[in-house]
Amino acid sequence: MIIIGGAGPAAKAKAAGLKGAGGGGDNRIQLVANGDFGADAIWAKTTWTISAGVASIAGAATDTMTQAIAITPGRSYLVTFTVTAFTAGTVTPILGGTSGTARGSAATFSEIIVAGNAGNLINFSASAATLSIDNVTILQMG
Repeated sequence: MIIIGGAGPAAKAKAAGLKGAGGGGDNRIQLVANGDFGADAIWAKTTWTISAGVASIAGAATDTMTQAIAITPGRSYLVTFTVTAFTAGTVTPILGGTSGTARGSAATFSEIIVAGNAGNLINFSASAATLSIDNVTILQMG
């Protein structure tokens, strides 16, 4: 796993080697559907809720929100998401069973995760969390 710094998702993608990132020349396919949480659809969840364009978990809850996506085990993917509101806990992206970094603040995060063999899933695992996320993107590298 590689954690990428930068000003925003386009800068982070460019630093990660995504050709033309932010300039319209990147032909990579966004693998997540409804990453802007525009509807309460596609994501499997129990405690998480989707409303007003964000996915939220409240009451210092621990739960996972999941979506089936087309990934290849052993391939690298750039996972980006924004924690738009934060009160407590952490949220961790998990791609094909490989955990990214647990995040416990409001900011936009990007990291490269090598997909594991535990199914074609992106999970957001919240631990003792009261927070909201938005703008989820997953792009295959190279």
